[in-house]
Amino acid sequence: AWAAEHAEEINGDASRLAIAGESAGGNVAAATCIMAQDQGGPPLLFQVLAYASTNLDTLETDSYNKYATGYGLTKFYCTWLRNQYIGDKKDRKSPYASPLLAENVSGVPPALVLTGEFDVLRDEGEAYVERLKEEDVPARFIRYADKGHMAHWMTPSGEAGDAQFQVAFALKAVFRSKPSELRNNCKNCP
Repeated sequence: AWAAEHAEEINGDASRLAIAGESAGGNVAAATCIMAQDQGGPPLLFQVLAYASTNLDTLETDSYNKYATGYGLTKFYCTWLRNQYIGDKKDRKSPYASPLLAENVSGVPPALVLTGEFDVLRDEGEAYVERLKEEDVPARFIRYADKGHMAHWMTPSGEAGDAQFQVAFALKAVFRSKPSELRNNCKNCP
C-alpha cells in the first residue's frame, strides 16, 4: 500500500506492482495478495513465491514426511516456527496464515512459484499453484532437482542462476505487458 501511495516519490509506477517472498516471506507475499483482493488493496500484477509456506494448518504433506530430516529445514523446526508465529490452532486456518486454504483466490495476481525437490515446503507450494489454476489464475511452478530449502537461488550460478533468470524474465514480461493482457491472455504464464 505504501509503495502504491508513494510511487511517484520513488520514481515508481503504482499501476505496475509485483510482490515476492522467500520461505516465510513467500507466505506473507501470498497472504498480501489475498488481503489486497479482499480489502481492495493496491492492484498487484504478479507474485513470485520461492520455497513458500502456504498452509500453516498442517505439516502432513508427503514432502514434510519424506524430507523431515537431513535436508536442511526440518519438520521439527517448522513445527517450532509455526508455533511461535501462530500459536492458536484455529488461526492457522486463516487465509492470511494459510493462503492455500482461502475460500477465493480468483482475484490474486498470476504467480511464479519456485520449489526444491527435497524441501519440506515443496508440496504446499506446488499445491498452491494448482489451486490458483483451478480458479483461472495463471500460475506455474519450477521444481529444482536435488535442492532443499535454501536461499541458494540468489547466487547467480548453475540452477541458482537459472532461478534468478526465471524470476527476472517473468517480471520483465509482466512489467512490459498490459495488465489485461497478462490476466486474460497468459496461456504460458511468465
